[in-house]
Amino acid sequence: MNNSMQFYNFVSLLFCALTFAQAATLQGKSETQDVDKCSLPIEPGTGTASLSRFAFDGSQCVAFIYSGLGGNANRFPIIQECEAECENK
Repeated sequence: MNNSMQFYNFVSLLFCALTFAQAATLQGKSETQDVDKCSLPIEPGTGTASLSRFAFDGSQCVAFIYSGLGGNANRFPIIQECEAECENK
């Protein structure tokens, strides 16, 4: 493989990596931007895992089982984080 072909492959790979990184960043912002996560419904997701998480049900933080895939931003790893974010609003 000559140098020009190696350079082309490098530039193509770099472009793909940067495009993917930018798309992932934009997707993360769109999920949480301008949304009060505490007002979202509790969604267990669509995966197959069984992860213990906490969510705000409108009046208090409650435990639920998260499937590990999908769902929404109303999901916290520990109850204290849920309470700090959602209770007393």
